[in-house]
Amino acid sequence: MGPAVAAALLLAADWPALECHQRTITRAEFDRLLATVYCPSGAFTKYLRYSTNSVAIVSKTNTLFTLHFAHSPLTAHHSPIHRIALDPGHIGGEWAQFEDRHFTHGPGKPIEEATLNLTVARLLKARLESAGRTVFLTKNDFQPVTDKRPPDARSDIAARARLVNTEFKPDLTVCIHFNATSRGLVDDNRLTVFVHGNYLPAEVADDEQKFCLLSKLLERSHSTELDVADAVARSLARATGLEPLPPSENAAPVNGHPYLLLRNLGANRQIRGPVIYLEPYFMNNRTVWQRLQRGDGSIFREYADAVADAIVNNEQRRRR
Repeated sequence: MGPAVAAALLLAADWPALECHQRTITRAEFDRLLATVYCPSGAFTKYLRYSTNSVAIVSKTNTLFTLHFAHSPLTAHHSPIHRIALDPGHIGGEWAQFEDRHFTHGPGKPIEEATLNLTVARLLKARLESAGRTVFLTKNDFQPVTDKRPPDARSDIAARARLVNTEFKPDLTVCIHFNATSRGLVDDNRLTVFVHGNYLPAEVADDEQKFCLLSKLLERSHSTELDVADAVARSLARATGLEPLPPSENAAPVNGHPYLLLRNLGANRQIRGPVIYLEPYFMNNRTVWQRLQRGDGSIFREYADAVADAIVNNEQRRRR
């Protein structure tokens, strides 16, 4: 069982909860989103049984859910983004080495990604609140959100997702990360922004993954994700000057956008509503390493300001 499939098992499939989406999407729109966003490989179609105006989602032994299509497209609208959840990735602290998010080089100070992520999240929270947004942090220390000990990344992601879904109920969730490549110091440095999609064949074979895919497709969050992700990616690219991360098997390009990739991650799969997942900077890039070793706070302000400016300015544009 691959890590993505195992992670999905932490979220029980609640198929009856999808009944509220009956007759809210046409077959043409369903097929378009499936082919271009959620499963470009086409692997999900083997689990679909179409009738005149419905489709049954099946497993190996039974029908999981039957979706009835709308006869005509419903009017689309963009909800304003007032409530924002910030999810600084990883646990950190005493768990940083355990979760393999602890980077050292020579006599330099250790770099823990969770510390970097939370520093950015706190700055971003202050910026967004000053712009009139209501902002929530999924964590504000270096302790696991899950009660499981020792914690693991999958259970902590699931616990943070439950917090977002049941308590915060935001209009947008921003997952904050730094990236890294290989080991040791490198000259390469990249930026990418993930939006949800690109379920792989091995993932859609799992019934919980089928539920996640259909749930995300039917909530119709992709257009908002794409709109905000585009604005944030452009803002981060201007602020950092970083080159994009190239596509891969599990990260497919979005409409030819250089910085946006479709990927099925534990956080953006389990959190309801629009989710953008940020990964600028390689922590083990030589220049980034030096900035962090100097205690240069500009890298955190650069990150937070670029994201805040994009979200606020993009919302003003949408209103106009």
